[in-house]
Amino acid sequence: MPMRPPVHDPRARFKGVPVHNPKPSRQQGRYLHTGSAQWRAIRQAQLERFPLCADCSQPANEVDHIEGDTSRNRIGIDLASLCKPCHSKKTAGGQVTGCDANGNPLDPNHHWNREKSLEGSRPRHVAQPSRARPQDSP
Repeated sequence: MPMRPPVHDPRARFKGVPVHNPKPSRQQGRYLHTGSAQWRAIRQAQLERFPLCADCSQPANEVDHIEGDTSRNRIGIDLASLCKPCHSKKTAGGQVTGCDANGNPLDPNHHWNREKSLEGSRPRHVAQPSRARPQDSP
């Protein structure tokens, strides 16, 4: 009976080599997985008891750990109800991102912001003020 030809396996030389996971899951450091029944119950209780955003008083749809410690889940003490924009802003570290319809940054401290970047500047063709001392007139 004839033998079957060998099959090429490009991964054969990597067998036994550990796989590098460059992007760990956000859930790995959490005390409760956000999809767990326990977290869903805590989240629902928080939103039922505090239905408005703690920052802007709009209807809340997200729950945030105030101190960032995911092992502390006391409703109203360790958790805050937030709307999506406020939660995104807090999670981003207070950074304001994005731009308006004209393309100017929303963050007033951004270096591209025209009001900040042009403040105190003058066109190059304007003469610099003289630094000479005024002379006393007799």
